[in-house]
Amino acid sequence: MADYAALRFTVLLSIALSWASAEPSCMQIDGHKYRRLVCREFGSPEDFKKHVPRNESSKDTWFLLINSAMDRLPPAAFAGLNVSELILSDVKLGSLDDPEAGEGPFSGLEQSLKKMAFRRDSTLPSSWSQLGKMAALQELHLQRYRNLNLTRDFGKLPQSLKLVFVFDATLNKVDEDWLADLGNLETVIVRVTDLPVFVRSMLPRPAPKLRTLDLAENQLGAFPQGLAEDLPQLQFVNLEDNRITTLEEKDVAPLHKDPVLVRLIGNPMHCDCKLWFLLDYTDRWHYFLCQSPEIHQGRYIKMLSEPELPCEYGTPAAAGPANVPPSAAPAAQPSAATQAASSEAPPSSASP
Repeated sequence: MADYAALRFTVLLSIALSWASAEPSCMQIDGHKYRRLVCREFGSPEDFKKHVPRNESSKDTWFLLINSAMDRLPPAAFAGLNVSELILSDVKLGSLDDPEAGEGPFSGLEQSLKKMAFRRDSTLPSSWSQLGKMAALQELHLQRYRNLNLTRDFGKLPQSLKLVFVFDATLNKVDEDWLADLGNLETVIVRVTDLPVFVRSMLPRPAPKLRTLDLAENQLGAFPQGLAEDLPQLQFVNLEDNRITTLEEKDVAPLHKDPVLVRLIGNPMHCDCKLWFLLDYTDRWHYFLCQSPEIHQGRYIKMLSEPELPCEYGTPAAAGPANVPPSAAPAAQPSAATQAASSEAPPSSASP
């Protein structure tokens, strides 16, 4: 038993030492149901031939390429590995587009790739049509980007897409219909960005399968209008930690029905008679502490009464601009929980 423990320690130590080097390398970790390949410091297409283990596996493979820079990925760079999840983190390329002739870097993933993630300003395709043939793709993640464009080109992604996740980004351009052509979306998450406005036209109409709209920790200055329109399966709307100062009953009331849960915690709300309607709303929702007027600062809106919320307080101007988007504005700082959730997972963790 002692010999086995010593051998195991030696193996783990050698892996750790090789991983600490700045040389191109790959590490393979086999789990019960999944295989994980983690490669780093690639500087040329030849590194894929030298370092990526090409043994086939019946297990789904999670492939993570980090801290790499080269002109292009090689043709069919990940083919034959049964890759279901592909993450490019701090991968700088001259281009990620398919060549005019021959195979593109994602060739061979059409039937296996379910999740694609780009992190830390990794090079993006010039058009999302580069992923248009990924028939099994269900999730697209974009994390830690500066000057990200959310345009109607997203409509060229495959119709199999169920989830779009944008996290920790400053936005250069946002089209008012950037997700409108993705009719099978179930979850849209845009968190920790400088997005000042979200409008109904950004989503498909109808969006028959959309259940979750998570817009926490952005710069939204108003409750989005029309969220109950052609969204029959909507269950969760998260507007936590934005810059919303007041609510219009006409915007909120259509969501006041089972099974919809709305989360409004952390907004700098001005509590006056405009919010009377909330006093009769369900206790299932997550409300907020009043920011103003001073007499109510720090008090929970549902603990107040109509006589305590007169109209003469006046409503301050909404915090934040109303145009889309302020490219120069800094992104919101993520909460501690969000920061923890977004960190790069260690190679030995269960999820990438």
